[in-house]
Amino acid sequence: MQSSSCGVPARASADQGWRTDFPLLAQRRSLRGVLTGKRVFFALVLVLAFGVPVASGAAVTEPQTSADTGLDILLVGNSITLGKKSSDGLGFRDGLYNLLQTWGISFDFVGDTGDPPYEGWFFSGAKAPEFYPPEADEKDITPEMNAYHPELVLIHLGTNDITDPDIVPYSEDNGASLTDQVSGKLVGLWEYVDKWHTGEQDNNTRRILVCKIFPRLDLLSRTWKLNREILRAYHDSENGTDPRLPPGSLILVDQYSGVDQSTMVDADSIHPNDAGYGEMANSYFDGVLEFLQQKNGAYVFAEHEDLAHWEAPADYAVQDSELICQSGSDAWAAPAGYLWSRDPRSLALGLGSGAEDAPYTPAFALLLDTTSAAASGYALYRENDTKTWVLQCLESGILGAEIITAAGAADFHPGDTVAVSIRTDADGRWFTVRVNGVEEATLVDSTLLPPLHRHGYAGLLLRGASGTPGVRWYDSHMSPDFDPPGTVNDLQATQTGPHHVRLSWTAPGDDDNWGRAMRYDLRYSESPIDVHNFFEAARVEDVPEPGTPGSIQEVVVSGLKPNTTYHFAIRAFDETDNLAEISNVVTVTTQREPPLVYLADDFERSELGPDWHAPGGYGLSDGRLTNSGASTNEVAYTAIATGVQGVRAAFEGPGGGDLPCLVLVRADNGEGVAVRYSASSVTVYAVANWEVDFGHTLDQSPAADATDLQPGDVLAVGASWNGETTDLRVYLNGNVEATLSDSAWLGDGTQVQAGLWLPDGDTWQAEYFQAGVEQKNPASLEVISGDNQEAEAGQSLPDPLVTRARDEVGNPVPGVEVDYRVVQGTGGVTSDSLSFDGKIWIEAEHAGLTYEVQVVQDETASGGAYAATTWDRHGEFRFFVQVPEEGTYKLWARARGVDGVSDSFLAVVVDRADTVYPDGSRWSIDITSDYEWQTDEDLVFDLSRGAHTLEILCREKGTRLDKILLTSDLGYTPGEAGGPEWDDFVVTDRQGQARAWLTLGSEPGEVRTRAVLPWTDYAGVDSVEFVSTATPSTEGTSFTDVTEVTGTAGRETHGGHGIAFVNVAGDTLPDLYVTNAVRDEELDDLFLENQNGSSFQDKTSTYGLQDPGLSHGIVAADVDNDGDLDYFNGNTDTPNRLYIWDGSTFVDQSSDRGIDQVNGGTRGVVAFDADGDG
Repeated sequence: MQSSSCGVPARASADQGWRTDFPLLAQRRSLRGVLTGKRVFFALVLVLAFGVPVASGAAVTEPQTSADTGLDILLVGNSITLGKKSSDGLGFRDGLYNLLQTWGISFDFVGDTGDPPYEGWFFSGAKAPEFYPPEADEKDITPEMNAYHPELVLIHLGTNDITDPDIVPYSEDNGASLTDQVSGKLVGLWEYVDKWHTGEQDNNTRRILVCKIFPRLDLLSRTWKLNREILRAYHDSENGTDPRLPPGSLILVDQYSGVDQSTMVDADSIHPNDAGYGEMANSYFDGVLEFLQQKNGAYVFAEHEDLAHWEAPADYAVQDSELICQSGSDAWAAPAGYLWSRDPRSLALGLGSGAEDAPYTPAFALLLDTTSAAASGYALYRENDTKTWVLQCLESGILGAEIITAAGAADFHPGDTVAVSIRTDADGRWFTVRVNGVEEATLVDSTLLPPLHRHGYAGLLLRGASGTPGVRWYDSHMSPDFDPPGTVNDLQATQTGPHHVRLSWTAPGDDDNWGRAMRYDLRYSESPIDVHNFFEAARVEDVPEPGTPGSIQEVVVSGLKPNTTYHFAIRAFDETDNLAEISNVVTVTTQREPPLVYLADDFERSELGPDWHAPGGYGLSDGRLTNSGASTNEVAYTAIATGVQGVRAAFEGPGGGDLPCLVLVRADNGEGVAVRYSASSVTVYAVANWEVDFGHTLDQSPAADATDLQPGDVLAVGASWNGETTDLRVYLNGNVEATLSDSAWLGDGTQVQAGLWLPDGDTWQAEYFQAGVEQKNPASLEVISGDNQEAEAGQSLPDPLVTRARDEVGNPVPGVEVDYRVVQGTGGVTSDSLSFDGKIWIEAEHAGLTYEVQVVQDETASGGAYAATTWDRHGEFRFFVQVPEEGTYKLWARARGVDGVSDSFLAVVVDRADTVYPDGSRWSIDITSDYEWQTDEDLVFDLSRGAHTLEILCREKGTRLDKILLTSDLGYTPGEAGGPEWDDFVVTDRQGQARAWLTLGSEPGEVRTRAVLPWTDYAGVDSVEFVSTATPSTEGTSFTDVTEVTGTAGRETHGGHGIAFVNVAGDTLPDLYVTNAVRDEELDDLFLENQNGSSFQDKTSTYGLQDPGLSHGIVAADVDNDGDLDYFNGNTDTPNRLYIWDGSTFVDQSSDRGIDQVNGGTRGVVAFDADGDG
């Protein structure tokens, strides 16, 4: 940096005519206001009160004298600049007027609107494009600029413009060209006014004070958007990237960040109240001071022997052109405060005589609460003997506690420049010292001991008795922090689950890549996120504080919906609420929920049994689980379900008193969580050693419904591990009540078991209980009961043959077919079954496989109940379906609309494959007051034999699903309530158990029955066998005499010897041939034809069978090999007879075939093929 001859740094300026050696306000210009006929106001140099904000409506005191020419200031704006809603109708104008006047600044408000002395150019309802061509109307600013040539133009516009939602961006190329958005048109006004700065019109205008606009509460997100673009445009100008707004054109005034939106905004949500206008006046005043500092440069004590613009103790004086302390003591004097600087962030001084030998440097007084000698803040100086920089508290003008020190190195000489810059980030306040432009030391106050004030002032502290050298000049600059944090460019998803996404990114800096930012704003939405809608997206709570720039950070976003696409973006804020650019947008689809199988227990038995671990006092009564004596907090939990991801139960009882809890607990150590629902809150308690610790609350959240737990309510908890916490989703009757978490890891998927805690005294009872585990294939089959039974041959075993299918971690597997068959001995296996007719009917209330399903009793529904989802969008019914035969199936649903308006499901998913959207978008259902069967041509699926998953996604909350049908008859249309649920398989139930009944055969002995999983998918699962014993029957066989009623008594009452049943008539009914023989009596044989299965008629003569011999044996055989049966009659004492059937009657061919040559005592007859000729 170059120096002038007096040691004051030369300062470059973008404005010709500015002083470059020591410009300051004491160098006055001509009284332009007098020459042009305008008023000129003068101010007293001595100020009686400093640092006190002047509220709107304060009294105005006309100054009597001044040595300074005035600033012409043009106030441009809308009804806020007009002062609408302020008590005096002047808004911030009179407050700014009083501040400028009180601080000794000569000025003039110019313009043709408003009453003197508060003129300007403002109009109620005004928008930026109305002030400049080509859209300019009567508000055109051109005549005002040409008439008054203002040195400062203060513009506050945009409040009305943001009624148009098209706000950003202002430019796509850093200002080289502007968009037609609201922000682009506002920046266009700046560029137009800047023509009077660059010389295109004239070069009198020095700066344009542009504003981040005052909060408009009814359009707050749009206010944010516009202010963000205003800041971006300002930076583009200052950085030299905007070719149409060169550096030095703008001063940014923040009319947003310092506003208390709860106390400074009028009830109309648009205008400031008096307090808000007072805040605006202060912010504008800071902008004017910043302009004057830029314009006038360093304060040179040689030119201000009267210490004008300083509030200094009497010991301070200018001697030999240097500021010194004349106290005569080498102790630190009280501080001297510089009046014309508020919130300076960079300060410098020029060392004078004694710089080589003085034991201390002059001390910078920083971030002071006032300019008086009793100020509090910081003091920063160097002990020259040790070359140690010291940062110390300044308390009521006296140096207090030392905060931090740092080593220095430079040797000082008169004329050296010492400068300090102040920056703040999340780690503290950073004070960087430079000597002659070279960095000397950095001191960081991480304690933030001195508090920040609304306006921080600065000044100097000196010692007398040559304790510090003289000071030749002093300079300070406000340099407000408008630098935003750096932009996150590497946001990414590193892990997803059904309900969470883990995100990571590299931490940016507070100011670009320097320092640690203050906080993050992480947003997500189901719609794409960009700069236009960032603040409309949902905000993620509990985002970590920004880390050191360059460090990797991450967060888990929980409470998301499964199988849903989300968009994420993040921005960083600094300590002054500067906001970074939007990050790259990450798009992630959450996983589907794992298909959970709910292992159910309805307690319909006399004892809990081995499937439960329960303390004494827990038992079963009338189909409910009760606690009638366990006074401890020990829980009852299921022994058959591990890897539990969900639990739910239906509670009954008189109610009142302590409320029950649902429990998830680790099997290895008894640690876990207990969830209790009440009207006031949902609470998660710790479980230790299988006991609930009601004194240890892990998390708590208000209940969404805020209703008491009622008998009949169904309480459910879903759990998922996101890598950091266990997320717990709590449902009451299917409605989401709260999402909570526990920082402990419940388990690795194989150790978590489900249970509940009931208060003692039977006030609450569990009517049924379900534990949800991830659906997996069976890995084993085991015998539960029914082995080693015995019964009499021909009787059924007393108990069923019960097996259980388990998966790889030991959980029961419901919905699996088990094939029972007898492999040794005789017997038959039966089940309650119907033959399959190609139709699979399923009641919708059995879709109890997601938390969001609510079952509602309804006598008009099939089965007396229907199912409905309780999610606002994308509720899900999930079924596990057993298909007995491979084929093409059509899906039908018996459903009912919600409210006469909402009319559709959304989609169908089979076996977790592609989602089927009927008609390309949704599955419409007719709006009716009754249940009706609905389908769609797209709802046809090829299904293999075996288990399948069917999911129906609901479009509207509350859509009633009563029943579904899968039919292989594609032309079939169901009617009424449809058919009964199909149950032909022996299928495992919700406890993984399958049952079959064995009826023993007639033979006594051992009977072996094998149970096997028949599908090829389960080929590796070993079968199991049941051994049963059939004992001999202890009861004889009894018969009933039906001879007379059936007509089989015959013609005689005696003489019958042999019989043969043969079907002669061809009607499938057996006919009866009876041989008769009584010696010395001539008895014909008897042929009885079966008439109807229950009676016979004598047709002996009809068929020519009147054999009078002593007939004994009879056999039927196809003697002539013509396909029908013939009779051979064995006689005693007479020849045998052969009767051949010729198609209508029997013909005696005994003699033709040589049968009658045999005449002996034939008794029994048998027919066989002796020569093997057929």
